Amino acid sequence: MSEEKAPPGISSEDWGATPVSVRQLVVSLQNTVHSHQKRPAAPESHLPLLIILFFNALIAGLLGIISNGQNATSCVHPIASLLGQGSVLLILLHVFWRTFRPHIASDEINVFIFKVRVRAIDELHPWRLSNTAAWSLAFAAVMAAWILGLSILSPFRRPEATPVIQGFYVGGETTPYKSGDVIQIDAHGRVRVEAILDQANAECTWSTLRGTLLPSTGCSVLYSPPINGGSDGLTVHVQSPCQTRTALASLNITVQP
Repeated sequence: MSEEKAPPGISSEDWGATPVSVRQLVVSLQNTVHSHQKRPAAPESHLPLLIILFFNALIAGLLGIISNGQNATSCVHPIASLLGQGSVLLILLHVFWRTFRPHIASDEINVFIFKVRVRAIDELHPWRLSNTAAWSLAFAAVMAAWILGLSILSPFRRPEATPVIQGFYVGGETTPYKSGDVIQIDAHGRVRVEAILDQANAECTWSTLRGTLLPSTGCSVLYSPPINGGSDGLTVHVQSPCQTRTALASLNITVQP
């Protein structure tokens, strides 16, 4: 330990006469100071907030265009869907950057075939926010982007036409019945009733007053009448694919005991 180089400002004789424990403490403090001096400066952004938001919006739009091959739902307006997808991707990139930026010491990073300056990315990140505020904002922004641009809850829905129920096929008959028609069914029989729609992906919900129903394929149902005869009604409630328009139609049923 006495052969160690004396720190600046201390003679070799004084350093050699210094107790070992004190010299170890001094060396430890020196190493700590040197490590802090070599540590890169904390990242920060100097751009005004509005400029940061503007460039982030442009990047979100670009990411949305790149990733727009698979829409989360076709019920949302394309522009809202594009911005929603791009915003979610951009927020994930910001989360990644805030997490791993302290471990990047170089001035440039490779992004695909491009070299990007680390400082340029720092300018677009909200470093002024604390980690707690940043994570809270990221969560809120992802939820907002999902609701507004990626879910059927979005207020920016595509316009839809009201479904048209053109009639019903009952059993194996090829002649359709119109809404309000009366059909006769044996009390011990079971028939398949299919609604004829002008929209292929519409959602159908069936109800009956006294009979029983079993689901079937498409917009159809297996209907069993009440065994004690009398009259009954069968109604179908049809919703457009994005559930913004509805239509109702029904059949009157006479049950033969």
